[in-house]
Amino acid sequence: MRLLNNKTLRAISVLCSLTFVPCTFAEVAPLWLQFEAAKANGDEPTLPDFSYAGYDYSESELPDISNWAVFNVADYGAIANDDNYDDQAIQLAIDAAQNAGGGVVMFPAGRFLVSPNETVGENIFIRASNIVLKGAGAGDNGTEIFKVNKKVNNGEFIFEVSPTSTGESVITTVVENAQRESFEIVVADASQLSVGQRILLRADSVELAQSYYSPLAIRSEWTRLLNDGFNLREIHSIAAINGNTVRLREPLHISLTIGSTPIQVRSYNMINNVGIEDIRFKGNWDSYPEDFDHHKDDIHDYAWNALRLDNVENGWIQNVEFKDWNQGIYIDGSAALTLRNITFTGKKGHMSIHTRRSYGVLIKDSADHAGHHHGPGVGYWGCGTVYLRYQMLAGQNIDSHSGSPYATLFDNVTNGHLSNNGGPHESYPHHGKHLVAWNMTLEGGPDSYNFWSASRNGHTFAMPYFIGLQGKSVSFTEGTYSANELLGQMAEPASLFEAQLALRLGSAAPEQPEETEQEPEGETGGEQQPTEETPTAQPNPPNASNTSGGGAIGGLLLVLLMVLAAATKINYTTRRAGN
Repeated sequence: MRLLNNKTLRAISVLCSLTFVPCTFAEVAPLWLQFEAAKANGDEPTLPDFSYAGYDYSESELPDISNWAVFNVADYGAIANDDNYDDQAIQLAIDAAQNAGGGVVMFPAGRFLVSPNETVGENIFIRASNIVLKGAGAGDNGTEIFKVNKKVNNGEFIFEVSPTSTGESVITTVVENAQRESFEIVVADASQLSVGQRILLRADSVELAQSYYSPLAIRSEWTRLLNDGFNLREIHSIAAINGNTVRLREPLHISLTIGSTPIQVRSYNMINNVGIEDIRFKGNWDSYPEDFDHHKDDIHDYAWNALRLDNVENGWIQNVEFKDWNQGIYIDGSAALTLRNITFTGKKGHMSIHTRRSYGVLIKDSADHAGHHHGPGVGYWGCGTVYLRYQMLAGQNIDSHSGSPYATLFDNVTNGHLSNNGGPHESYPHHGKHLVAWNMTLEGGPDSYNFWSASRNGHTFAMPYFIGLQGKSVSFTEGTYSANELLGQMAEPASLFEAQLALRLGSAAPEQPEETEQEPEGETGGEQQPTEETPTAQPNPPNASNTSGGGAIGGLLLVLLMVLAAATKINYTTRRAGN
């Protein structure tokens, strides 16, 4: 990526205006400059550091499994393209790999049938680390796993990945306040903690709910927040211990305030290095004679569910298609996962991807062509989730499913809108603080948004941030959002996640302009309130028509630009996209 400083941009703009040649340039977002400066100075940034997402927090590539032991399902009785069910053979192959300490459970090309009956609880399970399900590709000539019969039970999926035990035990408590986006906590007794250990910071605190949302009012209908409090469930790993000071590998995404309710440090059991690759998962929802009707009955909502991951760290799903499902991928209590090149096709169902109670899940370069009722989703105290270059079906909505998820990034998400979020009303708001939409393109949905409305199935977000919002023209109610920068145009850096990752891993970050322009009215940074005039997103302006002689003048412009570029400092930034 190449960025020009403000003097150069102004000079180019003048040349463009003189020659009638249309020129458009992305501007560096003020919130990015604030983040960059805060990181350099050790201060609290306004935006969360979303770079701690993905497998190994995007610090390494996905594992090379070419030399792993292979357990071919055909060797355990599975036969492609016949009329027999292969659940038992698949489970035998998985069990053999688990007993051997790990391996690749290989599926040849062809269709494999699963779910021979409607008995609840009879699914296929992965219970150990270092297991990869790998097919021959997700295309028509690859591997298809076809779930034939429905199993009508909320929360049950035909493939379930989790440790045998997910029990937690209290180890110690946090005894000093800790600032969000910092890395250290002080505990009462660190003697039972160890470097590399996964821990869970847990509290159910009404005090935390009140302080976290202040000065926003918690509405009387939101009874879970009022009665049970904010349910903190932040997953971390220990990088270092010095006395009772514990340094975390990843930043806190919420400030910890010590009150009457203790913030517990708990043990947290997880399995790791579980992957799923190159498979088409096919449901039988398309055979049901009715179109999807949200909450009509359990068949519409839950009959054909594909894949669930609980308590998984450093896992991945890549090059996988989910076709004709009521629910696709459900992630709970997990951390440091990468999902990439995932597609949803076929009949519209209930949900595509949903993450909750998790930390640092990265979903990138994926698309929902089925247009599921709940689009790319988060919920229930999850944080650090990143959707990067995710394509929704035109007019589909994101889904922040209540339960106060926080610190979520929608980065270059296209075609959808922000309303019609789900979840029970008593569990509102839909989203806590630091929902960030970066270079998002809106299509469909309402014309105006009040982000702290009491309305059901709306868009109750706590002071969200918008940078580079494009597409449909919408208005926001003043006092209900934190920032709306570079409205109607692309912001630089092009991807917040990738820029933050490059900055953290040592690559050069975008150069701060030599002269800082005054922010346009209606834009704010940090937790400031919007101005009285409500900004309205406008579509990108059409290209101006070239006038007579534009070609020759355009050539002159090119020469002038080359001379100008040679005399101007240009900053080249090498991005490391990570996983």
